[in-house]
Amino acid sequence: MKFLIELTGIVSRNKIRHIEVMGNERPGKKQTKINKLYEAIRDGQIKSDEDAADFLGMDVKSTTYRNVKNSLKRRLLNTIFFIDVKQAIYNEQQAAYFNCWREWAAVKILVAKGAHFSAMELCQKIISVSIQYEFVDLIMDVAKQMRLYHGTIDGDRKKFDYYNSLYLYYEQAMIAENKVEEYFCDLTVDTIRQKAAQQSIYSKAILLFPELDTYLKAYSFFRLQFLARMIKIAAYMAMNDYRKTLAICEEGIEFFELKNFEVKIPLSVFLHQKLVCHLQLKQFEAGKAAAEKSLNMIPEGSFNWFKNHELRFLLAMHTRQYQDAYQTWSNAVEHKKYRYLDDSSQEKWTLYGFFLHYLSLLGKLGLPKEEVQFNNFRLGKFLNQVPTYVQDKRGLNIPILIAQILFLVLKKEYDLVINRMEAIEKYCSRYLRQDDAFRSNCFIRILLQLPEAGFHRAGVERKAQKFLEKLRTVPLEIASQPFEIEIIPYEDLWQFALDSLENKHFTAKPMRRQSS
Repeated sequence: MKFLIELTGIVSRNKIRHIEVMGNERPGKKQTKINKLYEAIRDGQIKSDEDAADFLGMDVKSTTYRNVKNSLKRRLLNTIFFIDVKQAIYNEQQAAYFNCWREWAAVKILVAKGAHFSAMELCQKIISVSIQYEFVDLIMDVAKQMRLYHGTIDGDRKKFDYYNSLYLYYEQAMIAENKVEEYFCDLTVDTIRQKAAQQSIYSKAILLFPELDTYLKAYSFFRLQFLARMIKIAAYMAMNDYRKTLAICEEGIEFFELKNFEVKIPLSVFLHQKLVCHLQLKQFEAGKAAAEKSLNMIPEGSFNWFKNHELRFLLAMHTRQYQDAYQTWSNAVEHKKYRYLDDSSQEKWTLYGFFLHYLSLLGKLGLPKEEVQFNNFRLGKFLNQVPTYVQDKRGLNIPILIAQILFLVLKKEYDLVINRMEAIEKYCSRYLRQDDAFRSNCFIRILLQLPEAGFHRAGVERKAQKFLEKLRTVPLEIASQPFEIEIIPYEDLWQFALDSLENKHFTAKPMRRQSS
């Protein structure tokens, strides 16, 4: 079913709303089960084979269901060739890519059918466009086909020599590109399903730099240039060296902007990484400029559009630009495509909203109350939520725990804070021992001093001082933790918490005994 859902997404996103072309349905003919299934998948009603079979009123194991499913699969594959690349979502290079590969498929069929003249006429067009847009693998394939034709059928020595030399040059370029791709995949494969050792990534990548520099000087083709720079970025990001990462990003952006054609993906990726660097370095204006530039290359409402807003939000929170943070958050959650985000993404934006709500209660947003809206936010439910520690050992549980404590301290519900501290202390000692959780460990240890000092501001400051000093030994710029964890820098949050306290002791209420 994943196959059908993916293909249907491609077809529907490219505005091929009807699938008659797939089955040559006659006008006025009753809608078939194949079309009904396609529309249901397109509209998000189908998530599994069981859903599809139930929708069609069939047994999921029946031959009839399998026939409908396979027929839809074949027709969707046929429809892929009819995607209109003249739409605004495609730039010139992307449109050329789809057209060239579609025509190359036609060449292979024509050659198999013996239509060599027609095939070579298409090849001339394909290779000209492919050279312009640097489709290295396709140039090599087409040059090989034309070399074969002129060497065995046409007998043209001059053309044979030309396409032979063209093939040999791009073959070497392809070997270099494949080697760089291999290195990049080797670096990233262990990070897909689990957290890889950052030192290991850096040590492996740094050894590749001399070879990568040789390839970068020898070939200017966009894919090799992109992957080689991504390896360098991976190396420096592994060591939290955001300044060197930033330099590689800016170098890459400059290189690709000088191309004679627009290359969206490399530019978008480098701008994204650049924004991450500005976030960690707390460079608000530069980060905001990178975010705005990146937005021009991203379809509004897409996954990357929301990711861009997320980074811009965090940048604003880390640089105390809280009005900008609120506006960015509001633009995201009020967008019509927000409801299509997966649950984990929506939960993240909801958590961001609670931190904004906290800032609003502190009077830090700097906006009139009538301009601040947190629709459908149930603070009571949030404060009573118990995070699932085992499933998310170092993920969003950390900011959830912190936000809950900060809200309760602000509301002076100190008994509830005390009741939670034992569980939080166990969580801290069990899950936050690694280097990438050092700052979070320190900050939760700081929060644990609140009840220890009876919530007396001066006493809390004294008890928390040693943990605060530990926290400052690892500033956010060099911390190994994921950047999404610290929504507001812990140093700022601690000052907010202190400002919520008074210089008087709080005595906890005695707990009621349960009657036997």
